[in-house]
Amino acid sequence: MTNTESVQRAAKEEAQMAILRESAFRLSPDAFAAFVAAIEGPPSAASPKVAERLQRKAPWEA
Repeated sequence: MTNTESVQRAAKEEAQMAILRESAFRLSPDAFAAFVAAIEGPPSAASPKVAERLQRKAPWEA
């Protein structure tokens, strides 16, 4: 990687982090209540596809 590429990459990453730090999420009271209920409630069941993938052995375990 050249110096220019390195500087560009670092600048891009810093810009992305600045955007993320400044992002604000606005929700209606009902949407906020639903969000809180979702994160504080019990986990939902995994979809069949996710459940199957969680049962697979990792390539390095096979």
